[in-house]
Amino acid sequence: MSSIGWIDFSSEHRAKVKSALDLLKEKGTLDELGIGQIRDGFTEQLFPGISTIQTRAKYFLIVPRIIRDFQKLDAKSRRKANGLREFLSYKENIVAVQLDKHAKQSNVKVTGIIGQTKIGKGGVSRLPSEIYWNGIRTLGLVNTSLSLADFCRFQDQHSARYVESEEDIESINQEQSNQIVLIPKYDEKWLTDENFNIELTFTEAQLIRDRFLESSAIQHSVPSQLFKHQLANKMFIEENQYTGDENESEQVLGFDGLVERLLTFNQIDTQCQTNLRLALQFSRAIEGPHIRYNIVLARINGFENSEKKYQSEFEAWLEKVNNDNILPEGCEQEWFDVAFRSGFAIRETTQVFITKFFESVRGGESTAVLDHLVTLQAKRNKQLSSLLNKPNLKDTWYGMRRLNYRWGTAKIILQDILRGLHAKT
Repeated sequence: MSSIGWIDFSSEHRAKVKSALDLLKEKGTLDELGIGQIRDGFTEQLFPGISTIQTRAKYFLIVPRIIRDFQKLDAKSRRKANGLREFLSYKENIVAVQLDKHAKQSNVKVTGIIGQTKIGKGGVSRLPSEIYWNGIRTLGLVNTSLSLADFCRFQDQHSARYVESEEDIESINQEQSNQIVLIPKYDEKWLTDENFNIELTFTEAQLIRDRFLESSAIQHSVPSQLFKHQLANKMFIEENQYTGDENESEQVLGFDGLVERLLTFNQIDTQCQTNLRLALQFSRAIEGPHIRYNIVLARINGFENSEKKYQSEFEAWLEKVNNDNILPEGCEQEWFDVAFRSGFAIRETTQVFITKFFESVRGGESTAVLDHLVTLQAKRNKQLSSLLNKPNLKDTWYGMRRLNYRWGTAKIILQDILRGLHAKT
């Protein structure tokens, strides 16, 4: 049995290691062919600030509220709290207890409470502040470009200025602006309120919706477009459904269903529509090399039945690609451009692999050529850790299928906001 160990020199190092370990635990994230950064580039364009390990929208405001509590402390109390990072950890464990308590009292099944299974067992292993920090910055709920660790150090060393409403921001000068924490009107008893639960109130939902609307850097994202054009209610009803008209409702089954539905709304702006089309195109296209990769794995491990099954899948994929013109000339560069625009660097070897693979498909090259390209890319990308170098694998699928770009999480966040907007209080 093997194990992983490390020496962390700071809380920031520790957070980064935790992030990496969380990614290893996520289903479907095995990236033998190195396409993860292109996928993540599309994700940042479509669903900025949202990650696969987020659970509920409430945490976008819980973390800023805890920061506000810290900012309200006098100097002596701050020192006693041992800094903002420790204060966050302490308070976030209390949050888990309070949310769990309310859920049990309500006799309603509640999902998404972070740390619920760790209560009384050492506390939350991955804090909401770590999980939501990028989203909180993206939405401008905390106006900073700093990492969580650097922001905590800054707060420990400087007196903070906070605001009670968005209008108050106008009175804050530029030097103070990176200390702004934007939440609904401050209530020092928010955490002990008997009504404190995982659902958003109307005011909370309104604030998060407004941040999606007013953050110019994400104006072309799916959530921003849905709220801007009052289309969110048309997309969703309870139980992950959407309605096309008064007599029709059906399940949104996944990312494909989302794109199909959104492209029927003419109000969605051109950039968002383009990103959606390209993301769907990339998802459909990249399934091909992953099928070939699993054929190679099945072949070298002697899984004859799986090899035949995957070969049939590839033939169906190839027919679909040709019939639907999924791989037009030059599409690869359009995919790369989305990733570059999102700030992701793609390895040159990955760019070459993707371009050559799909050029070979368009040119009608043999499967032997495709399998050689896939094998070469996997070994270049993963080197000695590639599954191609590991014997005695289980007879199962490895790696990615179709991509959903965090749509599953985004759907939960959006529905939380919608429920809050329909709440009376």
